[in-house]
Amino acid sequence: MKHKVAGRLQKSSGPSVWLEFSRLAELVEGINLGQGFPDWDPPEFVVEASIKSSKSKGIHRYARSSGHKNLVEEITRSYEERLKHKINPLADVLVTVGASEALYLALMTYVNPGDEVLVIEPAFDLYYGAINMAGGVAKGVSLKPGQDGFQLDPSDLDKQMSPKTKVLMLNTPHNPTGKVFTRDEYLEIAKVLKKYPNCIVVSDEVYEHLVYDDMEHIPFANIPGMGDRTISVYSAGKTFSITGWKIGWIIGNSDLVRPLQGCQQWVVFSVATHLQEAIAMCLQAAKEPYQGESSYYSWLREEYTQKRSILFEGLKHSGFKPILPQGSFFILTEYEHLKPEWDHFPDTENSMLEQGKIYINPATRSYKDYNFARNLAFNNSVVSIPVSAFMGYCAESSPDAQRYVRFAFCKSDALLRHACKKMIFS
Repeated sequence: MKHKVAGRLQKSSGPSVWLEFSRLAELVEGINLGQGFPDWDPPEFVVEASIKSSKSKGIHRYARSSGHKNLVEEITRSYEERLKHKINPLADVLVTVGASEALYLALMTYVNPGDEVLVIEPAFDLYYGAINMAGGVAKGVSLKPGQDGFQLDPSDLDKQMSPKTKVLMLNTPHNPTGKVFTRDEYLEIAKVLKKYPNCIVVSDEVYEHLVYDDMEHIPFANIPGMGDRTISVYSAGKTFSITGWKIGWIIGNSDLVRPLQGCQQWVVFSVATHLQEAIAMCLQAAKEPYQGESSYYSWLREEYTQKRSILFEGLKHSGFKPILPQGSFFILTEYEHLKPEWDHFPDTENSMLEQGKIYINPATRSYKDYNFARNLAFNNSVVSIPVSAFMGYCAESSPDAQRYVRFAFCKSDALLRHACKKMIFS
């Protein structure tokens, strides 16, 4: 007997883009430039922190549900200057199982069935899954490509907002476009939000240290009048190349965070204690000089600037039309001019589907960007991610998103160069 899943799961119960393309990377033994995980070991000081913390006495017991005391205190020291206000480590901070749980908790805590959640598209697809789980209704406002990169028209935002809008999802540096919002852009967003005092902001800032050229990461909570209504989400995974540790945190006004702390105890109760202790050590060490740079964060930015250049130039040489990102470690690129015949679902994947080797979302069979990415994997052994996956499969917005695929440059320099050589089309 086949049992029906709960209604809140039905919109999100099919295979995600990650399940399909991660599996595809394995099947073709390809170069995975789709998923955003660094392919190198973390810095030595991070490994040492893990070893040292695991040997500490009493560290293998449950942590305080809202966060290990040493970590929330170090988060407070590290972020008070960035956020430009005092932080109470016990009331204003919550440690989570990565940023993923942080986003889930925020939406489950503040969204009732039928409430609207405004998402700036394209957007990380986890947002849509969490919105569906909470029973919310996702509404999108699109970033539009232009000469200066992707832009948000505040009037579009205003048109989509209403008294039913409970949450605005922000993300900077932005996944997948690589956009970094400026203070002036945020001031325009704040003007719109002031018309809707019941709407809170969930600001996903996990790529905070990955900004390039003359760009600056600005926390949305720094914008006048926005601090008390913003839940800021951060993560150690991308910064320290430890995505497998799954340690994230929330910072916000205690009135916003305390209900999240209450929700945490019914979801995972607490996060791995010794890893929290290790992250506290890492946050301290990252401020110190590193590899000839003023801090680990400065060194990290320089490393990723080089990797961005390698992939960007390599994609151009291969015949793509990439868009230079301002932040994060992703590059979007146009592809349709290269292989227009690759807009069909590949026969090889059909065969694998029939054999049960791979699972797909059936709605994506006719999507051009999905099929280009599928064919690229089978024919060139390089895996990318189709950008319509970041549109919530909205019919009205997916056609424009299908112009792009996304590549990640959080990989070794040699692997990036090798991948580009495998994709030369002109």
